[in-house]
Amino acid sequence: MKRYLKGNHDLHDEKNRNMQLSYYLVEDTRDKEENRSLYSIQITKKRDHGGWMETEEDITPALSDSKEMVERMIEKLVKGVVTPVSLIEIVDDMFGENLGFI
Repeated sequence: MKRYLKGNHDLHDEKNRNMQLSYYLVEDTRDKEENRSLYSIQITKKRDHGGWMETEEDITPALSDSKEMVERMIEKLVKGVVTPVSLIEIVDDMFGENLGFI
């Protein structure tokens, strides 16, 4: 499995702590004979607690064999400043509403 960083946000939470969101395209080559890859999305949130770092992350199941489609989805997630806690629900909505990704 390979991860490719596709976007970042440096933010502050409600207590003014530094927080970083990172958005990744995840490539999983499952069929090595045909050299076919499936793509998913991972979001990682890191929050500085002044002495220790809290990390939260989530990853979707394989979404498609179309790298371009998953990259377009990631672009929308980055624009929307989506966090790991809502990743699965938002991606599900994207497929359910067929927002031009497929």
